[in-house]
Amino acid sequence: MSEAFDAFERAAWDSNDASAYEALFGPITSQVVEPLLDAVRAGRGSRVLDVATGPGYVAGRAAARGATVTGLDRSAQMLAIARARHPAVTFVEGNAEALDFPAASFDAAVASFCLLHLASPERAAAELARVVVPGGRVAVTVWNTPDRARLMGVVPESARAAGAIEPADLPAGPAFFRFADDAEMRRLLTGAGLHDAEVLTIEWRTWIPSLEHLWRGFADGTARTRALLAAQPADVQARIRGELAHALEPYREGDAYSVPVSVKLGAATRR
Repeated sequence: MSEAFDAFERAAWDSNDASAYEALFGPITSQVVEPLLDAVRAGRGSRVLDVATGPGYVAGRAAARGATVTGLDRSAQMLAIARARHPAVTFVEGNAEALDFPAASFDAAVASFCLLHLASPERAAAELARVVVPGGRVAVTVWNTPDRARLMGVVPESARAAGAIEPADLPAGPAFFRFADDAEMRRLLTGAGLHDAEVLTIEWRTWIPSLEHLWRGFADGTARTRALLAAQPADVQARIRGELAHALEPYREGDAYSVPVSVKLGAATRR
């Protein structure tokens, strides 16, 4: 699974529409940046590693706090955006599961919405722990289960209801919501050699201006969901849109939607 899944993820994030990703997910994932940085006590003079930096949301905020920041991603497309926006931050291409830094290089390491895109999240957690100093902090975020994080539930549920068939060449990946379970998150962090693991649940509602806005974000700006939707014939895509309209109706406010979002934040300290 590992090699095929990693190759798929790398290709997906280099070929998807970054503007579609940012339009939908940028304002949402940015809501947890400050709690994430608070969890690792990022501030003036601290050395922070931001793994899966994407367009640099976390890296830019950490730099604004006065930290010395290194942002890492495996997507050349995302790194180009991050470098253009944050020229004072160091951005490098790399693999979250094999970080090319010496041990104890940073005071803190964060990985926001990274683990669910990795074949071996345990290896990534161990790498995050390895590169921080003793007493340094590690923090990660993942989506909560789709019954709570409805943003992450309505599209795949609509696809299943419409009879969408997963493409045969889509490689198997790890369980997407595994670390939404608090015990699993703690096991991940303690298994990496960290201690005093804590898990927070952060919840709010996000404003979705239209069904088309949500559709474009998933259909053009993601990895696995994009591949699933693109593989469906036109009639199935139309049925998915119909199911999606029905699924969004409970969250309607006028012509738009207020959709629940829920995120798990895990943090721990290196011994």
